[in-house]
Amino acid sequence: MPLWSIGRPSRRAGFTAVELMIVVVIVGVLTVVAIPRFSVWRERGSVGAARQQIVSAIATARSSAVQRGTRATFKVSGNTIRAWAMSPAGDTVFVIPLVRLDSTLNTTITLRNAADTAIVFDGRGFSRRSSGGVYRYILENGKHRDSVCVGSGGTVLPRRCTP
Repeated sequence: MPLWSIGRPSRRAGFTAVELMIVVVIVGVLTVVAIPRFSVWRERGSVGAARQQIVSAIATARSSAVQRGTRATFKVSGNTIRAWAMSPAGDTVFVIPLVRLDSTLNTTITLRNAADTAIVFDGRGFSRRSSGGVYRYILENGKHRDSVCVGSGGTVLPRRCTP
């Protein structure tokens, strides 16, 4: 032991218990403040993901109708979506299998009216609605809401169509 260190307390590297407790309290406070924000982001993200799945399924059904030159259908049933096309031989080909938006993304779908359950595209990719107007699908998760609107020709309209 060197002569100059006699009588001095030895210095040890590390943190004291008080310093560690302060850090734990700060991390705890930040966690309590951040958790509600994460749930809001998660809800918003799931509504956005559900919207994207619906838009993608509609586009897939429409492009399948054009590629095959036959009818294709996008259908909403409860909180599920699916799309299928007819083969030239007359068989049904599922181009989008059944997707449950309530169990996968915790998002519900509400239809503007009962005629919005199915969009049928002809071989040219057009949708003819007997009543005219716009197909409207309203998506909700908690306080977050969005919608998908499809015009009378079968194209998806820009975001935030009025429900």
